[in-house]
Amino acid sequence: MSRRHGGHLLAERLVAHGVTTVFTLCGNHTLTIYEGLSDNGIELIDLRTEASVVMAADAYARAGRRLGVALVTGGPAHTNALTGLITAHSSDSPVLLLSGQADLALSGKGAQQEIDQVAVAAPLCKFAAMVDRVDRIPELVDTAILQALSGTTGATHLSLPSDVMGESAEGIDGHGAVASPDSGTVDTDTVAQVISLLADARRPVLIAGAGAYMAGASDALTRLLDAAPLPLFTLDSARGIVPDAHPCSLGYADASLNKAAARIADADVVVLLGRRLDFRLRFGSPDAIGADATLIDVRSPGAATDENRPRQYVVETDVARFVDGLATAAEGREWDGRWLDDLTRIAPMPDPPASSAAAPHHPHAVALALREAIGEDTTLVFDGGDFVQWCRGAMAALGPGQWIRLGPMSTCGAGTPFAIGAKRAHPDRPVVLVTGDGSFGYYLIEFEAALRQHLPFVAIVGHNQSWGLERNLQRGLFGDDYLLASDLSPTRFDQVITALGGHGRRIEDLADLPGALADAIASGLPSCIEIPVTLDPSPLTEAVIARGGVV
Repeated sequence: MSRRHGGHLLAERLVAHGVTTVFTLCGNHTLTIYEGLSDNGIELIDLRTEASVVMAADAYARAGRRLGVALVTGGPAHTNALTGLITAHSSDSPVLLLSGQADLALSGKGAQQEIDQVAVAAPLCKFAAMVDRVDRIPELVDTAILQALSGTTGATHLSLPSDVMGESAEGIDGHGAVASPDSGTVDTDTVAQVISLLADARRPVLIAGAGAYMAGASDALTRLLDAAPLPLFTLDSARGIVPDAHPCSLGYADASLNKAAARIADADVVVLLGRRLDFRLRFGSPDAIGADATLIDVRSPGAATDENRPRQYVVETDVARFVDGLATAAEGREWDGRWLDDLTRIAPMPDPPASSAAAPHHPHAVALALREAIGEDTTLVFDGGDFVQWCRGAMAALGPGQWIRLGPMSTCGAGTPFAIGAKRAHPDRPVVLVTGDGSFGYYLIEFEAALRQHLPFVAIVGHNQSWGLERNLQRGLFGDDYLLASDLSPTRFDQVITALGGHGRRIEDLADLPGALADAIASGLPSCIEIPVTLDPSPLTEAVIARGGVV
């Protein structure tokens, strides 16, 4: 090791916060930092595009319910990374983006790649700052990480000038104690009040979002549902917080993907657990949550909220401990399960048309075949448009951290780096990416990074030679004369992945899917299974068309 410098101090502070892995793409501004990370035992996972770097850190954070750290160089590398930054932040994913920067001593002189990195990042995350002195590294790292993990978890950013990072850090402590986020207290009277409202309700509903998942509420929520027949709908990272196999876990809280969710509008008590009323819940409008429903919002202290609809009760608390209190209070009570029985009789999606062995296949038939083929320990990643909407509606969420979707930004193409990050978070779990041929094309080169670093996953590519969702919207909203810029070529992605050193296969008969999936996992290679599919519009797309194009 050379003399101890700012790169070492940064690494020491990351280690103090429990960081063991950093996702990166090299550049001259990062090299001093690499020395510090390596000398402190932090593993680097390097990818081929900066957006992928942050997206992989995002999935690592979501799958592992921990901080994800991304490191890129400055200037255009920083701007390339911003798509990943807003994707993580909008999904409540705790990610710290570290960006190298031109020397601070050259600020304002026109240095190579000189831009105001903090100014462009700040609107896209919770906290952004530049490290202007080496002795401020511990303070600013602590602040950025605490901000990422507090309240509504999310993304933060630090810009790291090369000359500051190269300065001597002798005599500056990087190993001190770290502060924990304020998770809040639990008021037992409020617990009693909420459980009474739920018990007295005729049609209660729970809706869990990323805030409940990131708070670690899985075990408590399972215990609550074991004690009381309360219908649970989930969104975002909370898909699988209680597996869909549980009789109370009824799937997506989105009526366009799950018919049972349309009945949320009939509920008389609705409890939000770590979830805002955004477009996915129709902004809390009466067609999504009845106008007369009692709305209870349970969220972490300082969590982001919205003004889309008044809440009768707002509880700022430790979400996991609060739900645990509800579970204890629910035990031994008398509960009426008829409302849950009514909801469980509703099929999530219409049955697919009869499918033949010949391709192309209806997307719903592929989704059902895939649902049967995957193991319960699989992490599922969903990317892309209409083919994937069918799969999201038909496939089950298997467990906490095992369902990763694009999030509110709908960042098409993120699936491949997501799969890499999810695999790094849980190397022992199979990872299956469900994607379309449009979205799959974005970051194909990351298969090389996955192969080189032994991070295998399987991509199921539904191939309809189009930007399927947009093409179906064009047809539904404008007619066949305006099917513009939405065609794609019949690219053999299985062959592309084979050429990159991975495992590729194309199947025409869905009966071959279980064996093809087993072979791909057994290969130990990043893999692609290509399946020709039809262009049938999903229920989600049909709902958007019915609303005149409003998502």
